[in-house]
Amino acid sequence: MSEAEIDGVFTAMDHHLGHTRWRVVHTDGFTPDAFLARLALEDYQERPVTIQMALEGPLTDRGSRIDLRPVSSDADWEELHRLVALDYAEGRKSGDLKVSSDFVRSAVDAYRSKGAAYTFHLAVLDGGVVAYGAYASAPNGVGMIEDLFTLASARRRGGGRPVGDG
Repeated sequence: MSEAEIDGVFTAMDHHLGHTRWRVVHTDGFTPDAFLARLALEDYQERPVTIQMALEGPLTDRGSRIDLRPVSSDADWEELHRLVALDYAEGRKSGDLKVSSDFVRSAVDAYRSKGAAYTFHLAVLDGGVVAYGAYASAPNGVGMIEDLFTLASARRRGGGRPVGDG
């Protein structure tokens, strides 16, 4: 990313948000280092982005036909790898950037290295794995659900819901 391109991003932000000093820039692992350096130079502060929700009352059974199982065996990790590759190929997670198979393998290896505090689950519908998700839990019971993905063919059928309910 050139300095002129970076200047263009800041100019566009000023044009569209000129009525306020408030600015939020979302970055990820694909954001060019030059752009991250410019954000630091401009005194932008890193803040984690988390969608927070709280359940009030008991969980309800919505009658899903999904079986939810933790990723534990090598075969489970290969299923997760297959889904993560499809997730990246779809482009939502990567902002439509094409990533290599080595990158996908590294991402799954990083997931696996997180250990017991970060648990992945596979959602199985009619004998086939259709979704994955992970949750991290602290000793006090507070947790976070993230890294969710459902195959397009299983969306809007309740396939991802049990991952969130797990």
